[in-house]
Amino acid sequence: MIRNWLLYLFFLLPFTTVIGQKIQYSKPLINLPADGDYKLVTDIGGFHHLIHLAANKKPSVTIYNNQLHLQETIELNFKIPEKCDIRLLKLKGYYILYVRPSKTSNHYFTKITGNGLATDISTLAGNTEDSAWNKATTAFQLLDIENNLALLSHSYIKEVKKIRTALIKPGLNGAPATVKYLFFPFQSENEELKEITFKNNYLHVLKTSKDEEGNNTLTVYKVDIATNKLLFRHFDSGKYFYYRPSLRINDDDKTTFVYATITVPNGYKGAKPSMFVAKLDSLLTEINPAKTIPDLYKGNTAAIFIVERTATNGWINFSYIQKINERPPPVPQPIIVITDYINFDPSVNSLNSLNNYSYVNTPHQTPSAVRISVLNTDFQKVQDSLIKNKGNYYKLHPTPFAQFTLQHIPYLVLTHEVVSNKKGLLALYPNEHDKLETIPLNVYNPYNYLLHLLQPSGDNGFIVPFTDKKEIGLLKVVLDK
Repeated sequence: MIRNWLLYLFFLLPFTTVIGQKIQYSKPLINLPADGDYKLVTDIGGFHHLIHLAANKKPSVTIYNNQLHLQETIELNFKIPEKCDIRLLKLKGYYILYVRPSKTSNHYFTKITGNGLATDISTLAGNTEDSAWNKATTAFQLLDIENNLALLSHSYIKEVKKIRTALIKPGLNGAPATVKYLFFPFQSENEELKEITFKNNYLHVLKTSKDEEGNNTLTVYKVDIATNKLLFRHFDSGKYFYYRPSLRINDDDKTTFVYATITVPNGYKGAKPSMFVAKLDSLLTEINPAKTIPDLYKGNTAAIFIVERTATNGWINFSYIQKINERPPPVPQPIIVITDYINFDPSVNSLNSLNNYSYVNTPHQTPSAVRISVLNTDFQKVQDSLIKNKGNYYKLHPTPFAQFTLQHIPYLVLTHEVVSNKKGLLALYPNEHDKLETIPLNVYNPYNYLLHLLQPSGDNGFIVPFTDKKEIGLLKVVLDK
C-alpha cells in the first residue's frame, strides 16, 4: 500500500529525484513540558539551541552539538511574564532573546552564545534618546545591521499625516545610541500599514488605502536612509481589495517582489480570489507588467503553494486554513503589522495544539485539496499539480509546512501520509528547467514533526524538532545534491 501511494503521488508530481540524504536524530530525547512553546536557533558557533518558554517559568535552553548530541540544558535567570512580546534575533556567533512585558515600557535583552553563555545586555539598548522607547504602546522591531543589533520604532504624526520611523543603533561600551529618523506619508483615516522592514540601507514599506468611492490601492515605499529620498509605486485594483499583501527583497539584485490575494467585495457574484504579483527593480519600476493569476482555489483547493525560482525568494502559501484560537498580535495605533513581530502569550498551551486546525467553511464544501504550482520568470504557470485528498486520510497535508532556501534553491517541506496515521515528510523544489522535483525523506513515521519550527542548517540541510509521546528531540536532514 505504501508503494502504491508513492506511485500515485509521483504521478501527480512526476519529477521525482532520488537524492542521497543523511538522517540524524538527537540523543537522548528530553521530556516534553505540559505547557509553553519552543523556539529553535541553529548554527550558533557549531551548536543548536532548543528554547522552551512558558509563563511564570525561567526560559530553558537545551544545547546540542553539530552531531545532535545533547550537551546540557541551562536556565536563564529571569521568569517569563504572564503576557509579553518575545523575539529572537540571530547574529554571527550568538543570538538575542528580547522580552517585553505587555503594557510596560520595560525591555529585556539577553545575549546567548553557542556554548550557552547568557549575558544581560538590557542597558545596551536602553540608552537611547528616542521618546518612543519609554512608551508602553510602541512596538519595536529587531534588526541585524552588519551583525549588530538595531531597532525600529514607528510613530504617527497626525499634523503632517506621516509616520516617523526611528532607526536606533545601541551604543557600545556605554556610548549613547544613534537615532536616524525616516518619514513616509500615511493617512490613518483610510490607510492600513501592512509591512515594514529595513534592508540594504532602505526602509521598505507596504500599505493599502481606500478612497471615498471604495477604490483600493496597494503602495510600495522605499526610503533611503542617507538622504530620506522617497520612491514609491502604486497598484490600483478598483473595487477588489488586497488581502494579506507582502513583499520580499532580493539581496543579490536588490529587486522587490510584491504579492497578495485579490478578493471580491461583498455583493459581487461569480468572481473568485486571484493572486497579484509584481517584480520591481531598485527604483521600484516594474520589470515585467504586474499581473494576476486567476482562480486560486479551483478544484476544492484548501492550500496553494507557488514558487518562481528567481523572483519569489522562496515559496508562497495561500490558504483557507486557520489555526484554532489563533490570536492576532496587539499593535499600536495606527495598525502596524511588522515583519518580525512575534506576539507570544505563554498562557496558551501551544504545545498541545500544534496540530489543532480547523477549516473555514465555504458555500459548497470544506476544501481539502493541495495545489502546487511553478511559475516561470513571466509569472506564468508552467506546472500545476493538484492532490485531491479524498478518502479517510490526507495523502498530502496542507499544514503545517516549512519553506526555506539553500544555495539559492527554494525548498518546501510538507507532511504526507503513507497509510492512515503513518506520516512522513516530502521536500519539493523547482529545478533549473522550471520543473517540480520531489524528495521523499526517509524519516521515522510515528514521530510528529514540528515543521513551523524548521530552520536551515549549513549549506545543504535543515533541522526540525519532533515529538514522540511525552518527549521532544531534533531531526537533522542533509541533502547530498
